[in-house]
Amino acid sequence: MFKQFDTALMQHILPHLDAQQLLQRIIHKGLFIISTDDSQSSYRYHPLFRTSLKIHLHQHQPSSYIEHLHRCAAEYFLIHNDGEAALHHAQRLADKAYFYQVLEKCCQHWFKEGKLLLMLNWLDKLEAIERLSHPNLALLQLSALIFSRQFALAQHLLQQIKQHFLVNPHSDLQETLDFLDHIFDLFEQDIYENRDAVPALEHQIAHQDFRDASPVFMARHAMLRGQCEEAIRQAQHGKVLLQQLGHEYMASFADVIMILSERELGHILIARQMTQDFFNQYARQENTPCWMNAGTCMAVSLYEQNRQQEAKSLCEKLLMAVDYACATELVFYVYVTLARLQGNQNPHRASQLLLQLRRILRQGCYRRLLNQLLAEELSHALRSNKINQIKQIVDDYELLEQIQAGTWQHSPSHYQEKWVYGGIAAALYLRSKKQYDKALTILALIANYLGSTQMRTRLVVVRANQIVIWSLQGQHQYAKQQLVELFHSVGLQCGIKTVFDEAPFFADLVREAHEDGLINLPDIYLQLYKDVLYPNSLTLEPQTKASIEELTSKEYEVLALMQKGLSNKDISDVLSISLSTTKWHVKNIFGKLNVTNRASAVSLSFNKRL
Repeated sequence: MFKQFDTALMQHILPHLDAQQLLQRIIHKGLFIISTDDSQSSYRYHPLFRTSLKIHLHQHQPSSYIEHLHRCAAEYFLIHNDGEAALHHAQRLADKAYFYQVLEKCCQHWFKEGKLLLMLNWLDKLEAIERLSHPNLALLQLSALIFSRQFALAQHLLQQIKQHFLVNPHSDLQETLDFLDHIFDLFEQDIYENRDAVPALEHQIAHQDFRDASPVFMARHAMLRGQCEEAIRQAQHGKVLLQQLGHEYMASFADVIMILSERELGHILIARQMTQDFFNQYARQENTPCWMNAGTCMAVSLYEQNRQQEAKSLCEKLLMAVDYACATELVFYVYVTLARLQGNQNPHRASQLLLQLRRILRQGCYRRLLNQLLAEELSHALRSNKINQIKQIVDDYELLEQIQAGTWQHSPSHYQEKWVYGGIAAALYLRSKKQYDKALTILALIANYLGSTQMRTRLVVVRANQIVIWSLQGQHQYAKQQLVELFHSVGLQCGIKTVFDEAPFFADLVREAHEDGLINLPDIYLQLYKDVLYPNSLTLEPQTKASIEELTSKEYEVLALMQKGLSNKDISDVLSISLSTTKWHVKNIFGKLNVTNRASAVSLSFNKRL
């Protein structure tokens, strides 16, 4: 009856026998038995011998006894959380009611773990009339379809259940159906306005079932409306309720929402620590839905810390595990983060990843994420100097038509992510066309709009883009002044990888401001972001030894102070020379050493023991 077995299974199926002693007798007789593991705790029969035994069982035992064995097996596997094995035996019983009972238990357990596709695989085997005659199974299937983003099938099933309930009322299940109807309404169109679904969720009370997830959905709703502190409060409340019920998968969504909200509030270090704790919880459960949630947060955190190899390795694992059961936001972050990590080494793969993501998002109603992706595609084109790709991207998204229609001439009454990122994309496009004033007008409107929300990290991205465009306009001093003010306002929050990638060439301005002594970047930060601030420092080598020996005594003094990490302004103070003279010496040093930045000069000087 079993492909493999151990003494625990034998003892449960045959409680009147000494399973251990019986197994030893079988092994001793060498009856075609094979150990399936190194510890010799699990065994299987040779397939031919197993077939012979199965025939013998059916010939010499009544069907009632065989059904009894299958029921015992189903109970055993249910106890040990092996739902598929339990269903394998339960479906061999004539008692279909028992099979439906086991299926419901398995689906409830799988739903708590987030194994939505496994649920649907078994539920899809039922005829429609079977599902509707067991409303709990129909509602479980509806839940799985909604959260796996199969909205057309979910809509069809929702209407079927409503029609069935009209003819066959189920007062005890009607509230759950209404709840799922509201959730479908929120998720299917991905619109976060004050719709009927929102107040309906707000008035949910503790039900000791799946409806207790409503605070988590309200938290997501609040976050996407820019109300991050409210999102954190709701997510914390929802997580407690869901953990009490064993809904580990939905509880992990609460962690994701809290981390994203803290990040948007500008609490980068808090979000980073929360992410580490979250990932540690599931690090040993690779490829499970909860690991996907935690792993995506961790990959973004590693990327923002510029721990590129770790982030890339994790993203590659996540990409292999992405499926319909993953939240759309997490799919988005996996693809975008991995695309950014390709850097200049593999721009083609980065473009391919972004194109694949575009196709995924266009299968649903994800205007806000598509606008975010549009901004990302334009940023990527600017970062990789693929200016010739911009027109095609803009045409594909019909961005020019939106600009001409005045979409970003007035701000909406409440926070809309699609409007913000669409505006950033419009500014990036106008920047590429050197229409700087128009780009700055849009960014100024978005900055004022974000200033009244809690989306502080997003505001930093907008301000960074403004600073880059002022510099491109030739307003270098004003751009540097605004950069200094931004650093004084938010600190190193404006120096994370996300800001550098979403505001192309902002890193160059940060490096220049540090070298000019306008801002002071800590040594540990400089080391961590060395390849971002000084991208050529690891590849450039001096042409000849003679060029090194051409340094003057004053240039040697300047180089020695550069080795100590002093800025141009600090060097001027130490040597009692003007800032312009220091810059002139630094420029000469770069030329004689055949390098383009301070990191390369310092690295070379250490290598040559200057």
